[in-house]
Amino acid sequence: MSKAFFDELHIIDLMAALSQGRQSEYHTPLDIDKIRAAALISQNRHWDI
Repeated sequence: MSKAFFDELHIIDLMAALSQGRQSEYHTPLDIDKIRAAALISQNRHWDI
């Protein structure tokens, strides 16, 4: 996977943490899985253009 993918994943994780009013370290594993799934979906959309 590309560095850009992981950069995007980190940004999504940070945004999710901020929107929930807590630090990313406090995400449960399920939260992380949801964020990663969303990142994969958004990554795939880039290829569909």
